[in-house]
Amino acid sequence: AEAENVWEDPLADLGSGEVKGFELYDGYFMSYSHFPEASSKGLAETLNERIREANDRLLWEDVLPKVKTMGEYRKDGQTNIDFLMYDGDFFVPIIRLDLLEKYNKPLPNTWEEVVELAVFFHGRDLNDDGNEDDFGFCHFPRQGA
Repeated sequence: AEAENVWEDPLADLGSGEVKGFELYDGYFMSYSHFPEASSKGLAETLNERIREANDRLLWEDVLPKVKTMGEYRKDGQTNIDFLMYDGDFFVPIIRLDLLEKYNKPLPNTWEEVVELAVFFHGRDLNDDGNEDDFGFCHFPRQGA
């Protein structure tokens, strides 16, 4: 069946190494997490030559290096560009300075210090709802978390 959105399995549309997919589209938007599997199964067109040919319009050298490497796949000793990233998800830790000040804690400079703060704050009431059940560290927080 056709994938409904980028968070579902777009490989159903692309196919597999043994069976072609529906071949409905010329291009796909999909979650970065699907790229390695699609590349390993040979379901993605290698774009190296297309990028070279269209670089006067694409300006590949102006793309942030980390974003460029996110679309690369290394196989058999060769690195190919199999995907053009339309965004780069860079996770930036956000620290609640009000909590650091309230508990007289320093700003962390290492991941070990982040873990120490997470352990310290875990199980405290951080949102003033009267319940000491909050988490010391959130990754992909949802609304109301």
